[in-house]
This record gives sequence, structure tokens and C-alpha cells, in this order.
Amino acid sequence: ALFALVLVVCTGCNVNGPQSTAEELGQDLNTQGFGRQFPAAPNNEFTFGPGDTLILNVADTPEFSAPHVVRADGRITIPLINDVTAAGLTTTQLAQKLKTLIALYVNDPQVTVSVGAVVSKAFFVGVQDPQQGALRLRKIPYRGDVVLMDVMTGIPMGQFNDATAVKIIRGDPRRPVIYTINAKRMVMYGETGGNLQVRPDDI
Repeated sequence: ALFALVLVVCTGCNVNGPQSTAEELGQDLNTQGFGRQFPAAPNNEFTFGPGDTLILNVADTPEFSAPHVVRADGRITIPLINDVTAAGLTTTQLAQKLKTLIALYVNDPQVTVSVGAVVSKAFFVGVQDPQQGALRLRKIPYRGDVVLMDVMTGIPMGQFNDATAVKIIRGDPRRPVIYTINAKRMVMYGETGGNLQVRPDDI
């Protein structure tokens, strides 16, 4: 009986439920990266995440020059230096950080960091299941320079809950920015003013 009572009480509360607010989630809410442990840069510049491959090159120093895969803890391992946090940093930030560390072993090192394979970035698309009618969320890898029309290509209009009010949700989960776009008019009348750039973690 006690178990049943607890279920009834918790069914009506908001803690960790679909109606939970930012205030109720408290310290469990990451306010920087839309819930990500390693948030993107504010200017939308690429930042490394777990699983991404970066290419480290130190001029005339092959022992430091190699590709590295960012581990789940956000770090890479460099010879002599050991573990270095790479997740959440841009190529410029990481290159500067590594230059300072490598300078302990190499005089005035010339360090460059470039992006290899990217697996950590994605955005999410909710479409209507044509058979069951339920809303289904799809995770799509982010490859850079993606706009709303790119996302809509290949998705039948019937799978959008309302093509006249397609929403893009992004930013701080406490106060997300929500864009409402009439995608139907974009397709039918060429009104492409709402053809927004899609960013990682957009919904």
C-alpha cells in the first residue's frame, strides 16, 4: 500500500519529471552547454568533444606530432606531458595550452591543432511518425554549415507536426531561445528569411 501511495504522489509532482523547471533541477542542470558537460564556444566556433579526433603538429618535433582521440573524460594523453583536457576547447585555445606545456621540453615550439574526425556534435529533429502518429526524435550528426532547408530535405511535410510553425530550440536550458518558422511558405513561396543556420545541440 505504501508503494502505491508513493507512486501516486510522485506522479503528480514535478521533480525530475517532464514539467521540471530549471529551479527544481538545481545543481543537476548544466546551464552552459544545453546540458552538455563540455559546452560549445559562445561564438559557435568549433570545440572538441569526446570521441573527436584532433591532429597535433609540432614543427620539427615528430615525437609530439600525432593524431589524438578525445576520451570520454574529455582528455588526451601527450608523451611526457601526460593527460591534457581538450574537450570544450577550440583549436586555438588547445594549441596555446599545448604550446605552454610543450615549451617545458622544446624551445619556442610551433604548435598547430587541427580538426580530424568529428563525432561529438549533433542536432535533434522531432518528426511525426506517419503510422503511429507519435512524435519521434532523431539525432543527426552535425557536419558544419547546415541550414534549416538542409534538415528538411528528405523529410516529407506530412511528418512535421505543423509545417507552418517549425520550431528551433537552442541555448541556455533555463531560458532557451525558440524560433518559430513557417517552413511551408519557405518551400511554396521562396520566403527563405527563416532558413536559419543550425547549430550543434539545436532541437
